[in-house]
Amino acid sequence: WMWSSSKESSGPGPGSELETQAAMSLLRTERPDLVIWIHQPLAYVAPIADCPNEYAELWANAAGVRVRPDISHLGGGETWSARTAGLRSMLVEVTSWSTAQSLIDDHVRGFAALLPRVSVHESK
Repeated sequence: WMWSSSKESSGPGPGSELETQAAMSLLRTERPDLVIWIHQPLAYVAPIADCPNEYAELWANAAGVRVRPDISHLGGGETWSARTAGLRSMLVEVTSWSTAQSLIDDHVRGFAALLPRVSVHESK
């Protein structure tokens, strides 16, 4: 979404990297009810575009991180999936680069808190 060559990790063009192409193809084909992008280490959850704020609040409260209002990252997958592919999307920024079990547990709690709400919302 609004790709820019200003970053070293941008690749030679929009959607040019193999992992990006794979993610884009999967999302275009499967059209999930919610896309959750997990990054690190900024310690927040952000609902993107039309994603309900409640989703971010559920995850953030359970994981112990803050909610950041709607953001748009140039070249970000979460922004592409929301604004270009039209999919409900949420960005989860974990708290560090660590893979410590406690960090994983925090975000498993976040996912577990969100899952019943998304399931109920989608079944109506």
